[in-house]
Amino acid sequence: MNIIRMLKFSIIVVLLALLYPHYVDAQQIAFLSDPHIQDVISHSDLLRTMDAQVQSTRLFNENIFAFRAALDDVAKRGIKLVVISGDVTDDGQILNMQSANKMLAEYEEKYGMMFFVTPGNHDPSSPFGKESFMKGVMDSDGSSYTLVSDPSVAIPNYQFDPKHDKVNKDMYSLGHKELMSYFDKYGYFPRQEYLYWETPFSNYKYEDYTYAKANSLSLVDNRIFTYAGDIKAYDTSYLVEPIEGLWLLSIDSGVYLPDGNSGKYKNSGVGYNNTLEHKPHLVPWIKHVYDEAKRLGKHVIAFSHFPLLDFNDGASDALARSWGKEKFDIERVPSAEVSNAMFEAGVRLHFAGHMHIFDTAKKSVGNQTMYNVQIPSLITCVPAYRILSLDDNHANIETVIMKDVAGFDSFFGQYRKELKYLKSKHNKPLWNTDILKAKDYNEFCDYIFRDLVRNRFAVKDLPKILQNEMLPLNGQELLRRISPQAKKNKAWTRWTGQDLLLDFYRLHYSGDLALTLIPKERLGQYAILFDAINQSNEKSDFMSQMRDFAIAFKCFLNEKDDVDMDL
Repeated sequence: MNIIRMLKFSIIVVLLALLYPHYVDAQQIAFLSDPHIQDVISHSDLLRTMDAQVQSTRLFNENIFAFRAALDDVAKRGIKLVVISGDVTDDGQILNMQSANKMLAEYEEKYGMMFFVTPGNHDPSSPFGKESFMKGVMDSDGSSYTLVSDPSVAIPNYQFDPKHDKVNKDMYSLGHKELMSYFDKYGYFPRQEYLYWETPFSNYKYEDYTYAKANSLSLVDNRIFTYAGDIKAYDTSYLVEPIEGLWLLSIDSGVYLPDGNSGKYKNSGVGYNNTLEHKPHLVPWIKHVYDEAKRLGKHVIAFSHFPLLDFNDGASDALARSWGKEKFDIERVPSAEVSNAMFEAGVRLHFAGHMHIFDTAKKSVGNQTMYNVQIPSLITCVPAYRILSLDDNHANIETVIMKDVAGFDSFFGQYRKELKYLKSKHNKPLWNTDILKAKDYNEFCDYIFRDLVRNRFAVKDLPKILQNEMLPLNGQELLRRISPQAKKNKAWTRWTGQDLLLDFYRLHYSGDLALTLIPKERLGQYAILFDAINQSNEKSDFMSQMRDFAIAFKCFLNEKDDVDMDL
């Protein structure tokens, strides 16, 4: 009903069986990430323009439909355990938190699902809450305005216009304390039906556990830690045993550092790289969890919003050389110190979101391996979620691509109004109007992604030399620029440097899932092009950057997300 195809990636993890002899018989867990829900259904004043959408790494408007479609698919499969690894809402706004909570409660009541949520860097976007704003909100005539929670909020490069812009106090972005309150039934607090539950600050043993004891010690103010000198904040980490033998470990690895003396906080998007210094209590607790799991014979599945291993498939060094460390999320790649610490603490299977990409990375020492499984977003490139099946000594991961999403075209009429308004002002839209011809949600997302690459990545991320010397050329011109003796071939004129860049980003974001979007003939031509680059003796800056581009492209293309290990 909700898939174009299913790609199965078996991860047979020896250590789950060797370390934890007790097993769960064919238990399935659905992993969803980064839905960034905005309740455009109940609040039409949240609808963003298509111009705004095609400049963002995530959708804004269709998210709520995609999230519901994914949950419907999970329900159809009879899966009861659902993990959402952060950024449930777009920025933790009150009205979006209310909507998300209502949806989760609906599926829990209707299908008996149990949800387990961990915080992202968008919910919350600040540890103690903050006023917020949204640019590019669509008005009824197709024009745009800015929506704010408070007209006094400081908006970068913008002055609030009381005659045109609007105020909605429920746009206020909540902090950690309120987040736990809204999602109190979804892992953050103990429930009667849980077999076990604790936090890094709990002081009871497994054998002494009772719901009453856990409940009395689970108060929000019992979960305060101090960092960056004297800042007291909340750690939302928890461990839960929802069914016999299965432990779900939610790691709150986000750290919001103060932004100078402004009273504001930097976003936690850098992930685990601030965790060891500012949350030193976490690693000892995680090690304790894994030691106890081994003693008691439990499976531990860890998850957090942020990745634990390099998600760039080994391309980070090449990208950093030519693109700079501030591009391609290089600063978000976990340091070796972080990965080593979590490996030594016992983490072996970890699910993450944040990057909106489909990827599986591993770190091996001797006969021990730690996997970091990236959950693709439902709202970019190839939209998908993942299913983990535990059966005896096997951990099997299945990826479900979302195609049939009811309501994905609900706002096509408004987008046509946007086009009409832009035309009246003699402005050209940033997006390809063929988007409005999309037959299904997967195709719709691909159209959006094409425009994202063209409007953002090609302009803001790609090195200037490649912008000027690679993008304008067709395949034949590019090959002959690198290898002047190459024969002319009309088939090579069917793609340009812009297509090459698009496929580069498709593979980065969606790995094997993107191969259906790239013609096999073109992939073969890319291979010839990269061979020519390797054989060239040219020492120009252009050729140096093309070499790094080729290295990174082949890393993305050759990285496989299936891991198969014998017992």
